[in-house]
Amino acid sequence: MNAMAQPFVDAQLADSETEQALLGLMIAGCEEGAISAAAGHASSPDFVWSSHAEIFTAILDLDNAQAAINPFTIRGKLSDKAEFGEEGALGFIADLILGARAYANSRDLCRQTVALAKIVHDLALRRIADQELDLARDSIRVLSTPVEKALRGVAEVGDQALALRQKSRFTTAPDAFDEMVRRAEDAANGKTVPFVTTGLDRLDEALGGLHAGNYIVYAGRPGMGKSALGMRTALRASLPCQQAPEGRPVVFFSLEMQQGELLERAACEIDYDRNWRDPISYSWLRNGRVKLHHVERIARTRDAITTNLSIYDRGGMTIADMAAIAMQHAKQAKVMGLVVIDHIHMVAAGDRYRGTKVQEVTEISKGIKNLAKSLGWPVVALAQLNRGVETREDKHPTLSDLRESGSIEEDADCVVSLYREAYYIDKKRPAAGSHDPRWNEWLAEYEPVRNKLELGVLKNRHGAETSLQVFCDMRASAIRDDAPGGAR
Repeated sequence: MNAMAQPFVDAQLADSETEQALLGLMIAGCEEGAISAAAGHASSPDFVWSSHAEIFTAILDLDNAQAAINPFTIRGKLSDKAEFGEEGALGFIADLILGARAYANSRDLCRQTVALAKIVHDLALRRIADQELDLARDSIRVLSTPVEKALRGVAEVGDQALALRQKSRFTTAPDAFDEMVRRAEDAANGKTVPFVTTGLDRLDEALGGLHAGNYIVYAGRPGMGKSALGMRTALRASLPCQQAPEGRPVVFFSLEMQQGELLERAACEIDYDRNWRDPISYSWLRNGRVKLHHVERIARTRDAITTNLSIYDRGGMTIADMAAIAMQHAKQAKVMGLVVIDHIHMVAAGDRYRGTKVQEVTEISKGIKNLAKSLGWPVVALAQLNRGVETREDKHPTLSDLRESGSIEEDADCVVSLYREAYYIDKKRPAAGSHDPRWNEWLAEYEPVRNKLELGVLKNRHGAETSLQVFCDMRASAIRDDAPGGAR
């Protein structure tokens, strides 16, 4: 590797080889998610060597532009001031790629990338702390009296230690205990513990809302309303509320439906509260049956879709891809936000367990749990139930019905199942409609449950398992605590 000038930094707080190995892995693994894996844990200012920082920025810019990533395209993004030794930038970048060959064939390339990125970031935090402590010592020297020196020195060193702990998301057990007691005291004094709403008061009451670092699963067979409930949660969380007057940031990963389809359903859902007697079916928008007055109503729902809601609909995303995106949102957020993933079984698995479905889902589920803890946000993930449900007389879901469910059942803090009896009765609808002699018999069975959605809290790490019934109108993708206007 070409030699570069050593910056004036404590040798124990700078590691050129680690920085170069990280860059090499990002280039070598650009097609396997290594870039997004690194971006979730390190940033350009974390690098000691400015040339390394420039290459890191160039790789991210090319990746965001979906451009080819190779020595020539990277070189085109670098400034003329960057120093790379005798062989120049092309030779230096080529050496980075060669140096990554030891990892390039690894079945765990993204994990290796994350490990190196964390080292680079941790060293940066240590350098910041070291610089701040030096400044604290310098300020002590210029103070006028020994008492002032002592007091100011203790205060500043303490402040820096606290800042470093916050940046590294580390806290001691006694500090954590004190924080827990403060939260309990706030609760006793009537102060509400911050949480994100599910969009349904009854479900909030059962779960206590969605809390920081929690992994919540909405599970059900196709057609039960998982996406509708996920969107209801996302829309309500993004709106202003008492705990978040400007609304909460919501990152929605739609791995099955395109953004346009999702927004069509959202618009019909929002319109429902005003026009439940004449709801707009999202299927009309798909098949061209929508009328001009429907379009005008849809347009008026625009104000309820805030800039807090971000939808990503690129298929084939891995947990590392989603983590990198979510981390960027979290860095800019002023309040706790929410991530929604629709759905778990569409998330792309890493190479390590590819082809072994149970292990793939286990890896993905554990990744979602780690994402929730790292962000400090709740993560709601939708999950399919296996086909075994269809073979039973009683089709109410159980935890064991989660497809390849071992790790999901274990990792999730809460599992909420969705069941609509009307879905199964509708399959028995007489083919000839009302002209069939069996029509009235079918209608008498269907009508009482047409708008009923059963939510089963199958797992609740923070409370009791229970079940509750809410209103739904699946034509408009609408789910509510109660029927609007007393409708049935």
